[in-house]
Amino acid sequence: MQIILNAPGVHQKTKEGLEKELEAFLPRLKQILFRFRPEEKNLRVNLAQQKNNCYRLALSIHMPGKSLLVEREGHTLAALITESKQALLEQIKVQSSVVRKEHLRAKIAQQHQAIQDAVGSPDIVSKDSADEDEIRDRFVSRLRLVLDDLYSHVRRLIHFAQLAGDLPLNHLDAEEVIDDILARAFEISRAHPEKEISHYTLYQLAEEIFHDEITAGRKSASENKGTVDESVWEASDLGEEILGFYQPEEVLLYTDILPDINLPKAVQILGEREQMQSIFQSLSQVSFYTRSAFLLNRMEGFALHEIAQMQSRKEENVSLDVEQCEQALIQTFPSKD
Repeated sequence: MQIILNAPGVHQKTKEGLEKELEAFLPRLKQILFRFRPEEKNLRVNLAQQKNNCYRLALSIHMPGKSLLVEREGHTLAALITESKQALLEQIKVQSSVVRKEHLRAKIAQQHQAIQDAVGSPDIVSKDSADEDEIRDRFVSRLRLVLDDLYSHVRRLIHFAQLAGDLPLNHLDAEEVIDDILARAFEISRAHPEKEISHYTLYQLAEEIFHDEITAGRKSASENKGTVDESVWEASDLGEEILGFYQPEEVLLYTDILPDINLPKAVQILGEREQMQSIFQSLSQVSFYTRSAFLLNRMEGFALHEIAQMQSRKEENVSLDVEQCEQALIQTFPSKD
């Protein structure tokens, strides 16, 4: 990112002072905007000194879908710069939220279309076909090719469940869960050929599988209390180790899951691993359904009523869960920048 300054007639030392202030501002801008590349990232600045010794400062930057512009006037340049930077950050926050929501809507539409292209054709699961194994293999192999987002979601759920102690370590892996989802989806398609297999269906099956695994695990642990090695369940100190298994597409940042919150500067400048570590620790303190509802909403783009249907719960309870996760995350923020 670079500064493109236009300041005709302004004293050279004044321009140098402005550039110095803005250079110190660039790292924060980069931290906020890095996910929008390869969009243009030049910070365009126009400074004019008017006849009454009043400055007029304009800052502009291009974001996906909109060019942002802040214009301010004042007699004290230092205060004017501070006010303009803060106003630009506020506009970036609003537009980032808009872009994030549009991205999630597009993601859902793309997932739905990809799944329909993979298994929506009647001949994939036609009962007229002679070889049931061939039908199953064709269904599973084609559907597996378009499940990258679901794989990431499942891996997140496993890591969080292990860290929270909901699942024993090494008890479940993503491939096993996906295999189970595909098997259940195929059975649904055979038993109810009129029912559409959609991305919603697959995520709902994931919810059912994790509910069954966690419930069974807790029952087993309760029945064998006193004989089970308790260290198997203790994952609270493995946050850093669990991060080692994370893939780039699974990165969790505060700006993704709290897009409408004004994040403190101390939080914004944390590195990816530090943010993920903090998020892991915060969300591992809430229940599985609460955590899953939050991730389904903020990372996967499902509406609250859809999540309520997936989890067979009331929508108002899901809404409260999302708010609970927000508060759990916010409470970990430093009290001051």
